[in-house]
Amino acid sequence: MKIALIEPVGGHGGMNYYDYGLAKGLVTAGCEVNWYTCNSTTELSGNSIYIYKFFLNIYSKKIPTPVRGLLYFFGLLLSLVHAKFCSCKLVHLHFFHYTKLEWLTVKLVRIFGFKYVVTVHDVQSFIGGDENKYGEYILSNASSLIVHNNYSLDSLKEKASSLSIHLPHVYVIPHGNYLSFVQKKDKQGSREKLGIPKNKKVLLFFGQIKKVKGLDLLLEALTRIERDDFILVVAGKVWKDDWEGYQEYIAKRGLSNKVISHIRYIADDEVDDYFSSADCVILPYREIFQSGVLLMAMSYFVVPVVSNIRGMTDIIEHEKNGFVFESESAHSLAETLDVVLGIDDLSRYQGAISDDIQNKFDWNQIGLSTVDVYKNIIKSD
Repeated sequence: MKIALIEPVGGHGGMNYYDYGLAKGLVTAGCEVNWYTCNSTTELSGNSIYIYKFFLNIYSKKIPTPVRGLLYFFGLLLSLVHAKFCSCKLVHLHFFHYTKLEWLTVKLVRIFGFKYVVTVHDVQSFIGGDENKYGEYILSNASSLIVHNNYSLDSLKEKASSLSIHLPHVYVIPHGNYLSFVQKKDKQGSREKLGIPKNKKVLLFFGQIKKVKGLDLLLEALTRIERDDFILVVAGKVWKDDWEGYQEYIAKRGLSNKVISHIRYIADDEVDDYFSSADCVILPYREIFQSGVLLMAMSYFVVPVVSNIRGMTDIIEHEKNGFVFESESAHSLAETLDVVLGIDDLSRYQGAISDDIQNKFDWNQIGLSTVDVYKNIIKSD
């Protein structure tokens, strides 16, 4: 069975890890995979995974938006022509939003006569205005949908019901781990490389900085912690948010000596050093359906501290494989961090983290489950 995996973000936004993990799992389960993505993606083809970088410069800020739109269209057209020529059985799409762009993608997929599967990575974006209109077309015409957990399943069904949208069968298949990409490095060496103090416990806030991620809550929590044996490292680029506001808060509340900020895109070859440096990773999110940062942290066996929202508590059990605090409560987060910082050896939690990340989020099992979805679709022809 040959499958077309069309996912343009790829190496531009960190989806290359997910795409490659899924592709490897599909190959192990007996598929041949044509992976169509952007030219920012690192070369990872091989073992019946064939990568085609037809989406050229679609994220380049040097190119006007209308031109990038045309580049996307031609990349998609070329991908579908190639997939048809290669006799791919169906198309697997991955969406975080439901805009005119995703609508156009599905429209062309259907014009070429392909059945398609959609992995719904983010349910929350499926709200309001055109998102509803395009989402209805995209989701109702899919042969099947995939979500990563029961929270996403419940939320998707609830939204679809409220909008009277008919959904095809929805499968729950987890997001996989990052173990094949991880290269755990020497903690002190990584700290030296990044300019992080070697003699303090390191809290890491990693990934896109946007309001829903709760960095403001974390900074407020730090003002409530009296100890000075730690440092917070904030690493990532800003998305639809204002870093200056955070910077002003850090200065006004006397946190400058407790926060190191690396506000930029973190390249793939730097990721190992950030997670190797950290004693724990903080995820004070207000809402999330599936966190790649959480699974990344667990793949490095770094202890996570998460808010008690379902997207987190479906994975993290308090004081077993991480720590959980009350969402939206700076007081609760501060108390939890005070406990974590007071533990001399956090490695006691690594066994449970290791068991979970290897057994519950194994790409080979994910590949088998996904191939079953494909087979059910093909059988229904």
